[in-house]
Amino acid sequence: MKGELDNIRAWGTYLSTIKYNCDVIMGATFKVEDNEKTGGYTVTVVGYPGIFVNWHPATKDDYEWIRLQKLSPTDGKSQIAPVVKNKN
Repeated sequence: MKGELDNIRAWGTYLSTIKYNCDVIMGATFKVEDNEKTGGYTVTVVGYPGIFVNWHPATKDDYEWIRLQKLSPTDGKSQIAPVVKNKN
């Protein structure tokens, strides 16, 4: 692949939001295929389209909450671990 995978995924997500008239694709998964004939890519995006409602700018309290969440050791990140499957 000559293109950057992150850019290809972002472009696929952007086109999906236009196609389905939504603001975000939640839980998106991607299948990227290289098209050697055209030199481009075919991107399949699977996820849940969502629309933002009651959108408003963040307040000082919101920023403080975000800051505290970033500093908190109990944010659940320590509980995330890869799943290892053993062949039996």
